[in-house]
Amino acid sequence: ISNGETYIVGTTRAVSNFQDQNLLVCKISANNSISFTRTIGNILSGTLTCGILNGNLCLAGSNAATGYPVTNATQHLGYNTGYFTMLDASGNIQYSTFLGILNTLLPMQIVNDKIYLSGSMSYSDFPTTNGSTIAGEDDNMLFVLNPDGSNFFLGFTGGNKREIPTKMVIQNNHVYLAGITESGDY
Repeated sequence: ISNGETYIVGTTRAVSNFQDQNLLVCKISANNSISFTRTIGNILSGTLTCGILNGNLCLAGSNAATGYPVTNATQHLGYNTGYFTMLDASGNIQYSTFLGILNTLLPMQIVNDKIYLSGSMSYSDFPTTNGSTIAGEDDNMLFVLNPDGSNFFLGFTGGNKREIPTKMVIQNNHVYLAGITESGDY
């Protein structure tokens, strides 16, 4: 619920083909009328997180399928391909992108007009803003996006094995990640 408006976000499957799954988004206005209902096609199972930024609904998750709509040239990378999509107040896609191979995704946080996504990632073709690369099987990742969907920050941290973030805290413009590591060289 944001400013008296209720957002319902989940998944739906086609009756004719139980394999097909889509995101289902419904916005109900403060006067209890439906503002919009829409589906966004082609996801498999996976994690879903969302938030509201300046009246826009931000969605992020793992396991988008090849037909998921994107507004840029990012590529679907296979199983667990992550996605980020921003819908305007009318339910139209403003920005949508694939993120890379997401293995875990923490709840989205929106602070000071920035969108924070963290999780573990095993592959990404996104250029990092700090020069970091994925060093192990799964590394912690942090995406910080501007309201228009452009990268403000993207970076990885980890050792030669597997990292699993379990908590993200943002305080005084600093991001703190806590979690588990299997890497002896972290």
